[in-house]
Amino acid sequence: SMSSVQKFWLDKLHEGFLDEYSIGEDWESIKTKDLFDQYKEHAKSIGDRYLPNATQFGKELSNICPDREKKRMGAPQQRDWHYVFPDLETCRKAFEAFIGQEIDWE
Repeated sequence: SMSSVQKFWLDKLHEGFLDEYSIGEDWESIKTKDLFDQYKEHAKSIGDRYLPNATQFGKELSNICPDREKKRMGAPQQRDWHYVFPDLETCRKAFEAFIGQEIDWE
């Protein structure tokens, strides 16, 4: 009964990385466009035809992970919007609180 955004975020939390380029690197930051693009691919792969727009996606993600921030980052001439998350363990605990149950993350 989870929304496609919730399912996507659960998968990200299980994987432990935000994109294939951040494996072994910090969890905390990703361009908003990149994460939304990943979400759209994930939603299509599970057959969800009614996708929220980027703003709606961000709002739902904020409900799931209330400590996430949205910031402009990068060089002054190329400052892109990024989602900045707390550490992985904090994000996992926030998701557990959101759904009201503990999850075995291993």
